[in-house]
Amino acid sequence: MMTLKKRKAAKMVGESRSIGEAMVKAGYTSETARSHTERLTKDEEWLALLDKELPDDKLTQVHKEGLKATRTISAISGKEATGGTVDFVDVPDYATRVKYLDLGYKVKKKITNDLNVQNNTFNLQLSPELQERVKKALELLKQKEEKECSQSQVQKEN
Repeated sequence: MMTLKKRKAAKMVGESRSIGEAMVKAGYTSETARSHTERLTKDEEWLALLDKELPDDKLTQVHKEGLKATRTISAISGKEATGGTVDFVDVPDYATRVKYLDLGYKVKKKITNDLNVQNNTFNLQLSPELQERVKKALELLKQKEEKECSQSQVQKEN
């Protein structure tokens, strides 16, 4: 049975970091949120309401945006921008992109383990064919963004 608290929790999911946090915001005790999260997430009415509150098209849009994540650095030093930085440039944020890539593959049940990112490199436990396709796609994306960044810098100089 769909209770008022369940409805509130489903609406809060989009504004919360976790289902447990959404449950607390909806009026559940923190103990109940910790111990009943799994039971709630398997409830058919909850899943239907969650589909309504977080439709796939919205999730897909956010996912696409995350795959294009950037970060701002100093154009002069190449380090993270700070309050004293006077010239900025946006560069690809590969660590964030890999997190979105990881999530996408998990949602599609292509992988079940986490991706680890160090120095803009990562290892996938996928089939060799799929690994190669992902690697090529990321290389093409990186080349495109480097070209766009170079063009942007040339325009600034002119």
